[in-house]
Amino acid sequence: MSNMNCPSAFFTDEPEETMPVSSALEDLRLLASSEVGYSELWRCREEGKFLILKALKPRYRNVPVYEDLLRKEFSLGYELDHPNICRTYGYKHYPELGHCIIMQWIDGEPLRSMLPISDKKLSRKIVSQLCDVLEYIHSKQVIHKDLKPENILITHNGQNVKLIDFGLSDSDDYALLKFHAGTQVYAAPELLSGGKIDCRTDVYSFGKVLQELPGNYARVAARCTKDNPDERYSDMAEVRRALECRTTLWLSLAAFAVIAVVVSMIIYVCSDYRYKARTFNDATDRIVRLL
Repeated sequence: MSNMNCPSAFFTDEPEETMPVSSALEDLRLLASSEVGYSELWRCREEGKFLILKALKPRYRNVPVYEDLLRKEFSLGYELDHPNICRTYGYKHYPELGHCIIMQWIDGEPLRSMLPISDKKLSRKIVSQLCDVLEYIHSKQVIHKDLKPENILITHNGQNVKLIDFGLSDSDDYALLKFHAGTQVYAAPELLSGGKIDCRTDVYSFGKVLQELPGNYARVAARCTKDNPDERYSDMAEVRRALECRTTLWLSLAAFAVIAVVVSMIIYVCSDYRYKARTFNDATDRIVRLL
């Protein structure tokens, strides 16, 4: 989640903190707390099922602006339904934590903890699924605004992408505060300057992530990360086409190389055959003359 001081703790079985819980919750454990933000993550079991609870830090509970931010994040997440998005189940008040967003427990780890990745096949899968999920949220008029390796989870079972943390989405007032906390490297210039935000803002952040993955992505990433939004790809569909063209080009070059090798071998074999045939004919002529 955003600006959590120990992202990998989201997946560990070792608690940072435990607290007495009501009969509805079991094994309530603090997993991560935002360093400068307003939220913290807890893991619990309810009716035998592991869940993640996103709650406000104690000093922000019952503060209207932060309650509104948490409620807005819930409303946004609840409307999104995609296999590469962490599911949002509900919004509930617990005596121990106040209002919480109830979310899917994911058995996996942040992409950040996996970098650098050497597996190009895994890299291609991550890139493809990121394109899928970003195209989906953009089709719902949602801009993530905080795409970075910490907010991209990779499941242990199947190594699939799960996009998390929509706390910035549809929350312009909080954007500058959050990016000032340490994610400037992935933030598009217009986010930091208060400019117009659209899907090209996520295209920029996607390009920054692309730069950290193995593969021949340099040209696509360079255009994604242009400072001027008008010089970037217009949307993720165009990014996908550029990536597919890059793949097609490499496959074409590989096919051309194979064909060139085969043709060279055929020419060599034919030349060798003609040489041997000519040698055989010369020898036959000499024998005939001798006779």
